[in-house]
Amino acid sequence: YRKGDDQFTEEDPTATGNPYHVNTFNNTYSESGGATFYVSKNFNTGWGISAKTSFIFRLEALDFVDTNNVKHGSIAVPMPETSTVEITASDGARPFGIIDYSVNGTYYYQISEDCPEADENGIDYDRRITYVKVVVENDPSSSGDKKVTVASVTVSEEELEEAGTQGINYETLNYPPSSVSTTTVTFTNTYKAETSLNFVGSKALVYEENRDLARAFEAGEFEFAILNENGDEISTVQNESSEVGGTFTIPFAFSANVDMRTGTTSGTDEDGTSYTEKIFTYTVIEKDRSAEGVDYNPDGTEYTIKIKLRHDGKGNLTVESVAVGTDPDGLTDITNNYESVTDGVPTYKLTEDGAAFINTYDATAELTLHAKKVLENQALGSNFEFIIENEDDKKEVSTGTSNSEGTITFDTLTYNVADLNNRPSVDFNYIVKEVIPSEGNKVPGVVYDLTQYRLTVTLTDKKNGTLGQNVKVEKI
Repeated sequence: YRKGDDQFTEEDPTATGNPYHVNTFNNTYSESGGATFYVSKNFNTGWGISAKTSFIFRLEALDFVDTNNVKHGSIAVPMPETSTVEITASDGARPFGIIDYSVNGTYYYQISEDCPEADENGIDYDRRITYVKVVVENDPSSSGDKKVTVASVTVSEEELEEAGTQGINYETLNYPPSSVSTTTVTFTNTYKAETSLNFVGSKALVYEENRDLARAFEAGEFEFAILNENGDEISTVQNESSEVGGTFTIPFAFSANVDMRTGTTSGTDEDGTSYTEKIFTYTVIEKDRSAEGVDYNPDGTEYTIKIKLRHDGKGNLTVESVAVGTDPDGLTDITNNYESVTDGVPTYKLTEDGAAFINTYDATAELTLHAKKVLENQALGSNFEFIIENEDDKKEVSTGTSNSEGTITFDTLTYNVADLNNRPSVDFNYIVKEVIPSEGNKVPGVVYDLTQYRLTVTLTDKKNGTLGQNVKVEKI
């Protein structure tokens, strides 16, 4: 503002860049001793406000420091005719009013937005404070006029909280150079409407040969993908626990700013409040990690989840309905059947009974034993028979016959991971011995060897589709 011209020297500034609404403070430079601060606010969303919603900005005097570095307090700081500005959604930039200066020195102000004690209608108010420093001095190029330069610094809400009751030492703030004639300060209020919910499922890894037995597994061994309605993978989760029947959790988090911008339908509830709704459809599948011995999701199970959200434009985004099932055309409504609620977030189960996803696991091993037959004082012209039997129940599990060179090859023993019965390892104890023929069937002149051997086979699951074997033989 220039004295005598009765008009501002610059056009009213405008605010830009804020996706919701912005507070902008523009300061003017005047060589004749006058200055003014403008306030503007842009509303780029209708959520949380109407055309009549107003926001108030306040200018407050802090201190005056004269050229002798003497402080005079706020009473010595000139102020405009009005120290508050009220702006609605339909307003443009508005000034606090003209401030005239006649005494050289440094003046301090603060500008803030009047904020409610708690955020309202989903609006997250900007509670920062902007400190303004005005330097007034004689203008060497114009006799009798004052040169006014302005700078400002905005202090974050966190810094204000850290300062506590002592407050910010605004005199020591890092103001930009005083040669800056115009300063733009932006206050950002953001709109927020959010909601969350979780789904939990269980995982089972059963033995292919015996589905009544389940194998333990490591946390993170299995992975599950969440697909949107276009079939695009939007996230993945892993099993969190390693015990049999380990669980996995699928978190869903929604924001009106992101998720309710498009694809919604409109309605009005019983009390006349307008709202928008949207249905989100997801598919949950298990990913094939190609681990040896594992048949991933052999039943081809997939789960469809439908979540309907409602947004009232006043900071409330609510879950209206939740449905889940393996048949997309026959989902079960479980809106009120959540398993638990933690910090206001409900958790639903993918399936009520049993594991959500069942994989089969198979691991096998084969063991072929060899022995040597010696016939003293005579060539091996006849075959001799041998058996392997369980040590406990004496059940025959393998037989072998010596050839003309005395080599004995037993029938192959086969093992399956189900034989471990979900134990980390198991010992199979056998007795190996020669079959003694009846008196009429013995080879004449041969005295048969009655020696027996204990054979111990230790099996372990290597969890890669194979079984580890350790064989120990001892003479009894």
